[in-house]
Amino acid sequence: MAALTDAVDGLAAPQPRHHGGVLIWAPSRYTQLRGALSGGRRPGGRRRSGWSTTAPCWVDSLKLLLAIDSRTAEITRARGDTRALLEGLAVARWRVQDVHLIEAITGEILGWVKAVDDLFSSHPIYLPDPCPECRQSWTHRWNDEGMRVRAPALAVTVEQGCVCQSCHATWGLDRLVFLGRVLGYRLEGLVDQLPT
Repeated sequence: MAALTDAVDGLAAPQPRHHGGVLIWAPSRYTQLRGALSGGRRPGGRRRSGWSTTAPCWVDSLKLLLAIDSRTAEITRARGDTRALLEGLAVARWRVQDVHLIEAITGEILGWVKAVDDLFSSHPIYLPDPCPECRQSWTHRWNDEGMRVRAPALAVTVEQGCVCQSCHATWGLDRLVFLGRVLGYRLEGLVDQLPT
């Protein structure tokens, strides 16, 4: 039951963030997703500016929001504010035999949390080098169209540093220089050595 509450909080509750050494409360992931509809946000936090021939909202956020809203209504068998419906799930009186159902719902909500995080995160830079841990150069991942595609194993993001998509070994931002040396990159002209 605690896992379900944590999953609901991860999606529907305000999120603590440290900003300049001060703890602040950012809007919930769900609120940020809903706000992206009218704000035109794109991955990496960029906003559209000027005239555009694209839709007046961010289509990826709309698709995810519709999926969350419709599935929440289906799970709760109710209509209304999605955040309130999710919070109702977390405080509902469940039966002992509902354990598998609770686990399935928790997994689905955690999937939504990850989908929102992925939507708002910057896109990774893929390195052509094999992972120092598992030696894999390639892995398979799902693209935005739902197709399984081949991709380089090592992915670098501003949020996580470098993560091997095959064995999930991680080198945080503080260890990227070390990883670069292990992979044979020189510090001088490092930007010129990275793939574009």
